[in-house]
Amino acid sequence: MTEEFKSNGWNPDRFSKLSQTLLEIFEDHYQLLQDRLSPDAKILDVGCGEGVLTEKLQEKFSRVVGVDISPDMAEGARIRGIQDVRLASASNLQAAGIAANEFDAAFSQYVLNWIADDPRKPLQEIYRCLKPGGLFVTKFCANQCVSSMLTALTAIINTYGEANLPVPIYLPTANEYRVLLEQQGFEIEVVEEKPITIELYVTLRQYIDSACDAFLGDWGDVKKRTEVYNKLENSMKNINIRNGRFYMNYSHLNVVARKPQT
Repeated sequence: MTEEFKSNGWNPDRFSKLSQTLLEIFEDHYQLLQDRLSPDAKILDVGCGEGVLTEKLQEKFSRVVGVDISPDMAEGARIRGIQDVRLASASNLQAAGIAANEFDAAFSQYVLNWIADDPRKPLQEIYRCLKPGGLFVTKFCANQCVSSMLTALTAIINTYGEANLPVPIYLPTANEYRVLLEQQGFEIEVVEEKPITIELYVTLRQYIDSACDAFLGDWGDVKKRTEVYNKLENSMKNINIRNGRFYMNYSHLNVVARKPQT
């Protein structure tokens, strides 16, 4: 996904209803950070958004820095009470004044998918800012994530004469990401794909309106995209809604890695 979409396409009002789901998904990594780090550890939240998870980190750790590319999301984090929020891309943390060897741990959730142009860059920046022995923990969408939606969306796009869905995001397999981490110098503890079905605390249409702009990139005008979203909503109702509740199939890439001590 382009930097322009990341900067302008995210806003707190649009994504705040996903907050409860994010907190539930985050719990295992939050516990991992609690177990391994002291309260005075310095934590970097890469792609902090409106600060929902940063706030949780701030409850436990005394030194937490949030970085996001969207001015609106960064302001939302400040309003939430995040004490240190900076504006920068994950691919250029130096722009936020992030120094080398500064942090005990870097955390990121549902962010690294959106840096498809060169997924090495955020890893290089995270590696740079970690202290020797520093911990890197991330969770984001793996190769088969939201496949039920992407399959339906691809079929609909094909009726418009398009051969392929643009999908301008990064959805790696565990093996692909393991190689990428090793190339940047990380020592790997965990790189695993975990299929999971998640109940989302939004309506199906709210989810489509939030997610599909990212998958379609610059394809189509407003009228055409609205037609596609209407068709997608109708096609997904019988698959993704059960007893009035909305569920989506995800495949998470869970990563725990370290910068070597020397």
